Amino acid sequence: MKVRLLTNCDFSTSNWSGGETKQLFIYPCDSDFKSRNFDFRISTATVNLDESNFTSLSGFSRKLMVLEGETMLIHENHHSKMVQKFEIY
Repeated sequence: MKVRLLTNCDFSTSNWSGGETKQLFIYPCDSDFKSRNFDFRISTATVNLDESNFTSLSGFSRKLMVLEGETMLIHENHHSKMVQKFEIY
């Protein structure tokens, strides 16, 4: 097994409609988020607006965890969920 220690300068940061996202890990390592040719990805995101739309990732299983405070997630025409700090949704 090959192990590589990553530092903050190794993480790619980009803007999304609600704030900023930082990609911490993507597999395979030569894949690209925008191309959606990855199998697995870990990222963090800030939500700077009172209301924003998350990027659609249909075809992927997605888990969200709130690291500070709480966030109301609304699935339009479906259901809403208040997600608490450290809760996985």
